[in-house]
Amino acid sequence: MRDDARNTRWNIRDTMAFAVKQIAALCRQRPSAGVEKRLSLCGFELWERLEELVRALAREGVRGVQLNLMPRLDEVLQARQAILRCLPLMARRGMRLRINGLGVENFSPDENLRLNKGITAAQTHEAAAFLIETNRRWPAHFSLPLGGLGMILFTPWTRISDLRVNLDNIERCPLIDRAFALSRRLMLFRDRPITQLAEQDGLLAKARESIFYNAGCKIALEQDEIPWRFAHPEVGVLWQLARRLSCDRYNIPEDDPARQLVEALIRESPPGPFDPLPLFRQAIAMVER
Repeated sequence: MRDDARNTRWNIRDTMAFAVKQIAALCRQRPSAGVEKRLSLCGFELWERLEELVRALAREGVRGVQLNLMPRLDEVLQARQAILRCLPLMARRGMRLRINGLGVENFSPDENLRLNKGITAAQTHEAAAFLIETNRRWPAHFSLPLGGLGMILFTPWTRISDLRVNLDNIERCPLIDRAFALSRRLMLFRDRPITQLAEQDGLLAKARESIFYNAGCKIALEQDEIPWRFAHPEVGVLWQLARRLSCDRYNIPEDDPARQLVEALIRESPPGPFDPLPLFRQAIAMVER
């Protein structure tokens, strides 16, 4: 359910009233307590009016629903008090709030400026602490983001110094999956400002250099990713290693040309659970020699 529905053929004037009406109708149609009802509410207006939404749903007798919303990290910080006021009422109504789609993008200020994110590392850590503590206090009614916080670790402009900043902050943030973060790179699509910047800087490539592909950012079947290259070749070498470390030691194919290097790094790693970040730091030191 999107709060931009007013721009569609429905001609909706009051997004809040429409959302409440639709959710209440759904609950009447599926009243069984054994049926789990999860509702994804996309857009900013409903998030901005979260407390109003929850109170209106309670007045309509809505019970047992999970509301999935997708704010930004800074919007979570702005809504902290509203969230805390909503949770007691949600608990009484058997409701749950899940916040999905949260992305750090990048901890490097230079990288984040290009990505137009505008969120600082301090804000990310503050928001993560709030999410974790609120989930601890309300585990049945406030869920952490599925998969943790998203990232874009590698871009055409990434420098080794940017990688170091990111590793330092990834280690501080328990909501970031370390292996997953290492495998994240920017995807470029036609007519996007970031794509135009890469073209301006001569960083678009004629063909994709590897078979690595992630369709998570595609929003239409006809979208084709535009391949790019690294401005700093040494970072390209580190990217090849990072995406293999992100697979963990057991999933690298036997015939992978980088397997020997990865195995050598793993042999030097301390015993215990596999942690790719110290190994990646070793690789950065090797490249810098």
